[in-house]
Amino acid sequence: MLLDESTARAQFPVLSNFETPFEKDRWDGEASREIVKLEENSGNSQLKINLTTARYSGVGMEYLPADWSGYQSVNLRIYQPSDEALHITVRIHDQQHETGLHVYEYDDRFNRAYALQKGWNDISISLLEVQSILKTRKMNMSQISDISLFAVELPGPRVIYLDKIYLSG
Repeated sequence: MLLDESTARAQFPVLSNFETPFEKDRWDGEASREIVKLEENSGNSQLKINLTTARYSGVGMEYLPADWSGYQSVNLRIYQPSDEALHITVRIHDQQHETGLHVYEYDDRFNRAYALQKGWNDISISLLEVQSILKTRKMNMSQISDISLFAVELPGPRVIYLDKIYLSG
């Protein structure tokens, strides 16, 4: 774990790119996951996420640098192999969401649905929007405690490959 913490600090503002075997343990959630290489000769690894038919099936970062202040966007690169589009939700919240007046309320976090098409999908989320989307307060960008991606009530199992998640700006 200490080795991965050191690696995470060195990679920042990359939150995860799955180039070390330890990075799988930064993620938790209902969906099973493993680090794979989609293209053997590319040198790049991805997190294969096996989505199920559970009400909410996905993964979230259990260990991440909390201070996102000073950055303009969070970016995800995801490969979706099916011909059929897949709707996923990206969720982001800060520490106050877990302990504050509106603990775990839907309106006290960022939630946005995206339709993943076949092939590579690049998602860029404005952190200014994340900070200001809450109805009762501003999200504390120096205390981000979770970023998750999940599908809701899928009719059958699906697979996606998370290639990289990083901050920019």
